[in-house]
Formats: sequence, C-alpha cells, structure tokens
Amino acid sequence: LYGHNQVPRICFVLVKQCHNTRFFTWDEKSNRAKNIPPGTVIDTDIVSPNGFHFYLNSDAPIQGTAKPMLYQVLCNEIGFTSNEIQILTHYLCHTDAGCTNTIAEPLPIYYAKDNVAYYTNQNNSEAQKIIQEDKKPIRQGTFWNTHDDDFDKEQNRLNKQS
Repeated sequence: LYGHNQVPRICFVLVKQCHNTRFFTWDEKSNRAKNIPPGTVIDTDIVSPNGFHFYLNSDAPIQGTAKPMLYQVLCNEIGFTSNEIQILTHYLCHTDAGCTNTIAEPLPIYYAKDNVAYYTNQNNSEAQKIIQEDKKPIRQGTFWNTHDDDFDKEQNRLNKQS
C-alpha cells in the first residue's frame, strides 16, 4: 500500500463547536432571515486567510438557529483538495446507524466525545485522578506537551492491573 515507506500519511482536522458565528439567508417571501440549508460550506471571505479553515453546516436544527462547525486542517499529508475534505466531513455526518437524520459533527468526533463523557462519569474516581494530576498541559511551540512520561507511567500501571 505504501511501498517501501511504511509510515501512513495522515490528514488531521481540528473541529470546533464552541464559537459564536452564525449564518443566515434572507427569505424574500416572508421578509425574514432563515437558517442556511444543510451541506452549506463557507470557506472564503470570513475565514482566516492563513491556513485552511471552513465552516460546514451539516444538519438542519429541529428548533432554533443552525450552528455550523468550524473545521481547521492542521496537517494534510494525503493531499486532499479543499472540496474533498469538505465532502468527506459532510458525509461522515451521515454515517450514524442509530438515527436517520444527519448529525452536526462527523461521527468519529461524536463517538470520541461520548466515550470521554462515559469514562469521566462512570469511572469517576480513576478518571478524576488522571485529570487532576495533569490539569493544564504545557504549551511548547505549536504543539501541546501532555507529559508523555506521566502518560507512559499511567499506561504501564493500568496494564499491570489488568
């Protein structure tokens, strides 16, 4: 698959839900603003010219204002075009087998958030210990250092218990 180079190429996309940006279209008939339709991508004018950013509104809200996700491509070793990444992220919002509607965020992110919530609530004592030990990561350059030595020690300790 990769020839002699056994290191897979990756595409790393940061997805941000917590922002205050909303988009509307104007309905001439009712003379009112309305939500943008699902599948709308905003990737020019209001996004940062530095880097690869876009907003994607994947679903139609049941009630209220549509809140599109902000996507920032941090690493694109695969060489996806902007359209390919936008289509892929939109398609990943349609892969939830448990519901017939689209979801607001790509399914892998939804599952990851769900797992974090489960482990911090169900395994509260162990998870809280880990969170308290390493509350604030140290910023070094453009990457976050999450104390790899501490992580390795914790991983070894958990492996010995099982």
